[in-house]
Amino acid sequence: GQGQGQGQGQGQGQGQDVGDGSPSPEEEGEETSPLQPEVIFELEPIQATLVFALNWTATYPMDSVTPSRIDGFHLKYQIPGLETVSPDNKDGIALWYQGDNEEWQDWLIGDILELGSDKEKLLVLGQDGYTYNFQLRARDKVGNFSQWQEASTTINIPEQGPPVVFESVWPMSQRDAQRTGRSSFIGPAISSGPELSIFIEREGLGPPVIGSDGTIYLKTGQGFSALNYDASQKWVYELNSIFGAPGLWEPDKAVYVFSQDQGISALDIKDGTLKWKKDFNILINQNPIIGDDGKIYFITEDSGLVVLDSNGELAWVYDFGPISEPVSNLAIDQEGNIYFGYGDTLFAINSQGEKWQRTFEEKCKYYHCASEVREISIANDGTIYVLVARESDFVSMTDADVLNCIHTFNPEDPGPEQEKWSTCWRFSLIPVPISSQGNIYLAVSAHDFTATLKTRISGYDAYGNDIVNWQSPVWGSMGRVNSMILDKEENLYALLSSYDNTVKALNSSGEEKWSIVLGKDVGSIFSLILSKDNDLFIPTEKKLFVIK
Repeated sequence: GQGQGQGQGQGQGQGQDVGDGSPSPEEEGEETSPLQPEVIFELEPIQATLVFALNWTATYPMDSVTPSRIDGFHLKYQIPGLETVSPDNKDGIALWYQGDNEEWQDWLIGDILELGSDKEKLLVLGQDGYTYNFQLRARDKVGNFSQWQEASTTINIPEQGPPVVFESVWPMSQRDAQRTGRSSFIGPAISSGPELSIFIEREGLGPPVIGSDGTIYLKTGQGFSALNYDASQKWVYELNSIFGAPGLWEPDKAVYVFSQDQGISALDIKDGTLKWKKDFNILINQNPIIGDDGKIYFITEDSGLVVLDSNGELAWVYDFGPISEPVSNLAIDQEGNIYFGYGDTLFAINSQGEKWQRTFEEKCKYYHCASEVREISIANDGTIYVLVARESDFVSMTDADVLNCIHTFNPEDPGPEQEKWSTCWRFSLIPVPISSQGNIYLAVSAHDFTATLKTRISGYDAYGNDIVNWQSPVWGSMGRVNSMILDKEENLYALLSSYDNTVKALNSSGEEKWSIVLGKDVGSIFSLILSKDNDLFIPTEKKLFVIK
């Protein structure tokens, strides 16, 4: 029933209803003229949409190229088995046409539309399952009519199957907007020895993302590149000063890239052409976060939180003034609420504005501390995990240190008195991976009495208890954990940054199953990512490694 009741009778400039199809005075007793105009009127027999176009052309015998003597057209339709339709029961049977003002006008069975000579197209709106028999004729300036030309079509909307789901393998930093660091695919075999190779080796590489077809998108020395899964180049887009991980939104076939020079650029994933570009002064430590609705979220230095639609249009802004405190990466829960840290405060925002904020005040007794919200992750049940830097400290007879704290709470009850659990220790300030059961993993590093740096990974369940039957080894002199991610079977992969840089795989019980040394001279190291072919990618500034 779209457009019903919007202007019965008179058309809006594009056509005029001239009756029920009975002969006009000009038709009474008219004779066929040898100079009558001719029309060509064809129509596809099946329409897969409710809105479709009627197209025609007209010629005049003495002016076959330009129909300058055509004065207009008459157009009508019938539905087989139905002669007429009364205005009281036209729902689902009448047709509508679009006038010059783009409003839909009623068009009843048998009524003739009188169209101007400049009209050779008309958009109409019908109903699924109906067959429409159209008739069209042309009229010249002296009153001669062409023969009625007929064309028939049936609207047949195909049954809708399940929606197309683009399961991008790793479409953004930490894989999803909740920053779980959890893949829906299995990583390199835990039970057998993996193989390390260099996927590509170039200067100036950046963190990649991976599409559903295995295409890898990343910053290269040439600009921003798309690589096939055999490492051959698919396309490259010249762009300078790229920073952060890109964001991939396959429903719109777009990959979003941040640049200090040009703000955010949306590139077509098929050929790398520019879809749109918006100039924002984006914070250099940001990665774009893409919501389930395709909106793009990021923080700028002067406008605060900015949200764009997938076509690049501004959706809304939460302005909290010029940035003067450290800002964490963003996270978005399944209800569309956005979370980010600004200094020692966690903000919860939605499109209507601020929901709440919580400040994590430092509790240091022996050191001068400055709390800072560093990492945010969100579990399947909506529980928020916040890792706060330098929130507490401790001193003993043999040791002293500033501590980082993990807090867990329900987004509807963010206050400290409603916390599910919290604890403080020498946790590494890296993204916190979350399993589908709500288990989280935190890396811990500390020097022992011999000044040897010892590193291990602690696993906690949703209630803050040690995960049952899960215990990682303790690694000495291997550096701190730089990145951790989980695969579908909750095997954990960890990268330890040190002189040699080592990747380790732990099974779902925390047992170490294999360890591979990357070597030195790799430049900056970025977060691990998993592909759908059981391959683990280790991105660095000079080499993109893959473990198969």
